[in-house]
Formats: sequence, structure tokens, C-alpha cells
Amino acid sequence: MRIIEVSLTRFRKVIIVGTIITIALLLFFAYWTDVVFSSEEHLQFDLAIIEWVQSFVSDSATTAFIVITEIGYIYVIIPVMLGVLGFWIFKKKHYWESVMLVVCVLGGDLIKVSLKNILQRQRPDFLQVVTESGFSFPSGHTMVSITFYGMLAYIIWLNMPHRKGLRITLAILAPVIVVAVGISRIYLGVHYPSDVIASFAVGGAWLITCMLALNSIRYYKSKN
Repeated sequence: MRIIEVSLTRFRKVIIVGTIITIALLLFFAYWTDVVFSSEEHLQFDLAIIEWVQSFVSDSATTAFIVITEIGYIYVIIPVMLGVLGFWIFKKKHYWESVMLVVCVLGGDLIKVSLKNILQRQRPDFLQVVTESGFSFPSGHTMVSITFYGMLAYIIWLNMPHRKGLRITLAILAPVIVVAVGISRIYLGVHYPSDVIASFAVGGAWLITCMLALNSIRYYKSKN
């Protein structure tokens, strides 16, 4: 009985803390969106960061950032995700983890597309290292990286409680990948820094929501 009570207390704390962080991220996203679309003062912030990042432009850096940005493309992530799902479903029998990974990635992509079409911010038309089409706000590459790599790392973390070294590696590697993809979008001149920041906020909120959902599923299944 004592073990169940402690587990329930911990579960409730996780839900409460996660919900507070999610709400804070959504409030920041709403505030940031208002800042970006209500005036042009933020452009000084965007331009300063773009010019600083692009001060490191070189052939080798451009090649590296093009490779980094590729891992944020949905056509790269989908095949990787299908491979992961096949292993989890048929080898490990992790059905709910597989469902939530799909929900996190596809739901995040739907949120991204909806926001882009509603807000319709044009991409930067200056300092472009490469050219891309479509709307700019929020950064789709950054958001899909948050949802896929973040949820993937979290699911592995949950299912390997005794692999401390692996868990620490994942806790470091997933954010590094996400930040690197975001920087690559700025370096290549296809997104404003404010687009990337918006993706961190709304993508992070959606990721935490999916994490809490998976936590709830795992908790209640363990009690049945």
C-alpha cells in the first residue's frame, strides 16, 4: 500500500509540474507571437543574430549545416520513425510508446502547418545561403526535431531505468540535436531567429503534453 501511495504522489507531482511548464510555454508563445506580429522592433533582434551566425559562413560550415538541417526534414524522420516503430512493436511489444511517438510527431506537424497557414509570415528574403518556399513562422524543422528526437529520447529513457549512462547521453544529445537544427535554419537564412524561438515554445509544450499522456497511460496500466 505504501508503494502505491508513493507512486501516486510522484505521478501527481509529474503531472502538476508538467502542466505548469506547458502552460508557461504556451503563454510565452502567445506573447512572442504578439511581439513578432504587432511591430517590427523585433527585426533588430532577428537581424543581429542572423548577421552574427552568418559571420561564420564558410564552405565547410555551410556543408555541415546543410547536413544538420537534413535531420530535421520530415522525409528523413518518417523512415527513421518507421524503423523504430517496427522494432518497438514487433520486437519489444511497446505498443503505447509507439502510438504516442506517432501522435507526437504527426500532431506536432499538424500544429506547425496550422500555425504557418494562419500567421503566414514570409521567409527572410535577404542573407539566404539556400532558398526554401513556404511560410516561416514557426520553424517546421525545429518543431519536428523537438517532437521526434525529444519523444524518442524520452521513451528510451522510460524503458531503460538502469542504464544511467545511456539516459544521461540521451538527456544531453536530444536537446543538442534540436538546438543544432534550429541554428542551422538561421545560418542558412531560411528562418528568422524569432521563428526558431517560437518553435521551441510551442513544440516544447506539445512534447511535454505527449510525455504526460504517455506517463498517464503507463501509470494506469500498471494499476490494472
